[in-house]
Amino acid sequence: MKVRIGISSGETFEHDVPAEAVAHCLGMDRSLCRFEFWRKVTGNDRILGHAMVWEVITHGQEVVEENPEQRQEVAKENPKQVQLSLDPGDLAAIIDSSGSLPMSTTRYVQTKKIADTGIASLLARLMMIVNDMAIVNECLRVWSTSKDKRWESRKGGGRALFARVQMSYVYEALEVIKEIRDSQTLMVEVSKCTKKTQACFAAVKAFIDTDDYKKLIRLRNNAGFHYDPKLAERAVKEIAADFPNDSSTMTLGKDPLDWHFVLGDKVQDKVVVRYIFEVPKDKDIGKESDAIAGRVFDMAEKLAEFAGYFIWERTNYKPR
Repeated sequence: MKVRIGISSGETFEHDVPAEAVAHCLGMDRSLCRFEFWRKVTGNDRILGHAMVWEVITHGQEVVEENPEQRQEVAKENPKQVQLSLDPGDLAAIIDSSGSLPMSTTRYVQTKKIADTGIASLLARLMMIVNDMAIVNECLRVWSTSKDKRWESRKGGGRALFARVQMSYVYEALEVIKEIRDSQTLMVEVSKCTKKTQACFAAVKAFIDTDDYKKLIRLRNNAGFHYDPKLAERAVKEIAADFPNDSSTMTLGKDPLDWHFVLGDKVQDKVVVRYIFEVPKDKDIGKESDAIAGRVFDMAEKLAEFAGYFIWERTNYKPR
């Protein structure tokens, strides 16, 4: 059995090792040093560093790499999901049965292999979608949960910003989903995927025919990536008309985060909630807008799952 070992210096090594060595390493306690283990097994004194990734490869093709540091806890929670998959079918079976990848899993993939798939553009764009949405989602989480006192006055605006950006990215990602839906060739690629991946695609595709999708179009064009001049003016005038005595603070500070114009937040909220989400004045603004955002984010989760699984599964075979 051949393993590829990558260390923090950037070097990678490939060694033929007994299958028992792989099984032993997978079963090692988290506190034990895997550098020392692989150094002894391979006789390679250059396996040193602060971080390591390793994977099993066969016939020069990448298969599956596990993050050894997470193995022990995963084994306790999912005792049936602790075997290293050496076959794409095995991985597909795990995904289908569990509904998600069982642990942090990493593979090396050659760029030429992607280029030769015949769907390189689609794969690359789905990769960018997953990467961007993950970062924006993490920013949204941080702004929503931070206890930093400097952020308190800006928390509402921060959450709203990253929610708008995420929903705008979702709209852009759905353009790719529509491309797949409308292409017989690409739909064949989807049909080759696991049932889990196909189910995610079906759920996302169905969203395109909803009223929420129409709201995403307006959000993207008027509040996500653009500042609509007419809606901004309308919002300011309506706030002034509805609340003649309304006033808002304007702050310039030492750091950029201290610069804050509260009226801008009020206008942005009104544009999104009243003009784009079309929440009536007699309805609970928070409840109604949260319900819309919740449906979008639930779909976005399925979208990310589809994209990730599709990339993984359609690159786990030999180029055509």
